[in-house]
Amino acid sequence: MLSLLYMNLTDTRKFQILGGILIFIIIVILLYLKNNSYFQSMLMKSVPAPTPTPSIIDDNIIIPGNRGEKDNLTSKAKTDLAQKLNIQEKEISVKNIEKKDWSDSSLGCPKPGMMYAQVITPGYLITLEAGGQEYNYHTSSEIVSLCQR
Repeated sequence: MLSLLYMNLTDTRKFQILGGILIFIIIVILLYLKNNSYFQSMLMKSVPAPTPTPSIIDDNIIIPGNRGEKDNLTSKAKTDLAQKLNIQEKEISVKNIEKKDWSDSSLGCPKPGMMYAQVITPGYLITLEAGGQEYNYHTSSEIVSLCQR
């Protein structure tokens, strides 16, 4: 009798019924595996434990990628000032280096008519002295800019 009912169905309806049965079987298998402790232990073995990574950056701690960043930026500032003043780098002294979080990508020294990304930009305020005059350089991790105000 069931076969007579099944024969009178269209091909599309037959596929729908078979698809529903297949989905039901898959759900039953997944529920069984979910509650099977052996299967769960196999899954857990295949997932590696997360590796902790350091998240604190301190200038006194040498972390790969941070090594010498302050020295590199100071060197760039001294080179730039020496070129601007047409003097030797040895005639320039470093007065102060202060770690800063600038309020935007202008590094605390916006130029008129320019637009800047409104993101906190970590960097330094480097104060150099040459010929009895002080010069302030504002930096990000890559950019070194003389700020004349």
